[in-house]
Amino acid sequence: MALVINGTTRYLLFKGFGDPYLTKENLWFIVNELQNLGLESIEDGLYVDQSYFEANQSNSGDFDNDPLRPYNLMPSALLANFNMVDFTLVPNSATGSVDISFNTLPTSVIFDNQMKLGKGHCPNFMDSVAFNETQSNKVVTISVEGYFPEDCPKIEHELSLTNTNHYFHSIFSDFWHMSGGEFQGYIAEQEKKKNLEKPLLVYKSPPLTEIIRRTNKESNNFMSRQIFLTLGNHQQNKVATLEQSRMVVRSTLDKYGIDFEDQFIDNGSGLSRQNLVRAETLSQLLMKIYQHPLRAEFVSSLPISGIDGTIKKRFKKFPLKERMHLKTGTIDGVQGLAGYVQGLSGKEYIVVFMHNDFSEFTYKTKPFQDAFLTWVVQDHKW
Repeated sequence: MALVINGTTRYLLFKGFGDPYLTKENLWFIVNELQNLGLESIEDGLYVDQSYFEANQSNSGDFDNDPLRPYNLMPSALLANFNMVDFTLVPNSATGSVDISFNTLPTSVIFDNQMKLGKGHCPNFMDSVAFNETQSNKVVTISVEGYFPEDCPKIEHELSLTNTNHYFHSIFSDFWHMSGGEFQGYIAEQEKKKNLEKPLLVYKSPPLTEIIRRTNKESNNFMSRQIFLTLGNHQQNKVATLEQSRMVVRSTLDKYGIDFEDQFIDNGSGLSRQNLVRAETLSQLLMKIYQHPLRAEFVSSLPISGIDGTIKKRFKKFPLKERMHLKTGTIDGVQGLAGYVQGLSGKEYIVVFMHNDFSEFTYKTKPFQDAFLTWVVQDHKW
């Protein structure tokens, strides 16, 4: 929303509605559409209306004290490109340091690279490296210290900034300049207002079927949390809250006769120690989905064994490959699998596997999973 005179506006106001997939490609499209409408210069920066969602009741570091990891990204009514900074790390033996090349690094985000080469293993390089975020004025600095495994040819990594509004301003202003426009000012948050002028542009997210597919295939916690919060504000003109979303879920489960007594959903993702759901409830839910006319859309969103998503590298051999659509769930001490399995006979089964309080060597649950799923695929025959 903005008042445009001779190609110039004082500011742009963005109102977010919880789009979980506003990628940089989609934001680039928005920039081009605005300029196609004749807007060339923004004098005083951006205002954002984040009021569609309630303010976060937790911080991105609360779960595991690692706030910059993408899975810890907090929900937001307006957020672009997952707040992502992604890059490649390559050892430089000549200097004893580490070279970093960036795929996405907005102008007002600075990297302070103090890494050195040392011993270690590629998969565990985060054990010896620490990323920290600080902000001063209108610049965010990411400092990185520690030792990078000298035997690693390269490592691709990504972080998500915790300051959502700063990231949105940074990437939007970069795109605006690259598209030939003029941009001044910073970003500020604006309270929800009524009777706003007609918007210059309305951008709609991809359809829900595509959003669900991207969420489930890669087990994206941020997208799951966005979808969950949106349930609490769907077709309602009020602030979405977690409690409202929980009420919607409870009401829906009750409508379909699914037992949810004494159970609890925290934030809509598996990234919580407060979730409490019984395997029987998941089994009932999967059965109701299987009986629904739109089941194909949901089933196709689940990872396919040995083919894609979070189980692309598992179940690569006969008889498990390509015969299972399974959603995974893993945090320290917890392993879960649930979904649909097709037996060799053609018969289809619902499978729910949940293992809690496994304090060490969680990977040891996998041989049991493999044996159990093989038994199911072979129609209960050894």
